[in-house]
Amino acid sequence: MFQHATPWLLASSLVFSCAAMADTLGQSIDKAGSKIESGAKQADAYIDDSAVTARVKAALLADEQIKSLDIGVETQQGVVLLSGFVNDMQQSSLAAQLAANVPGVKEVRSDLRLKDGGDKGARGYLSDTAITSQVKAALLADADVKSFPISVSTSNGRVQLSGVVRNKAQVLRAAEVAGGIQGVTSVKNDLRVK
Repeated sequence: MFQHATPWLLASSLVFSCAAMADTLGQSIDKAGSKIESGAKQADAYIDDSAVTARVKAALLADEQIKSLDIGVETQQGVVLLSGFVNDMQQSSLAAQLAANVPGVKEVRSDLRLKDGGDKGARGYLSDTAITSQVKAALLADADVKSFPISVSTSNGRVQLSGVVRNKAQVLRAAEVAGGIQGVTSVKNDLRVK
């Protein structure tokens, strides 16, 4: 009697085991699919933000009234942050308006600052460019902040930092590093914590 039952028990056991394994495998595949989908959405958002940033920068450079490399542009989830220096409030308003008109921009936040009055000439421009380069190099060399994209703008020795970092200690460290560069007269720290 057991001789005829054993193959049947064995076969039914095998069927149930395969069904359970298939169910577990199906759940694992579903979880993996969800993770892949989530990662793809994050990558798409990053690519979209990069494209928005590029279009905003192009719009700012193309406008005859602005044409400035002193304006930094960062985008996070469609929210554009403008930072740096402009000549007057009209230029600041125009920059925000141009950015808002770019496809994909959900919101514009402006941290634009007015440059000190007067034309500082080529010597002042080169000095500010050198300071900006030195600050960027020092931030990249610093172990606490080197892996974060921090925008640096300089006008008459005044350095403005903007971007997103991981914690408050990095906000403070970035300002400390920038303030330690020769020629820096002040640091405006607009870094935000992620």
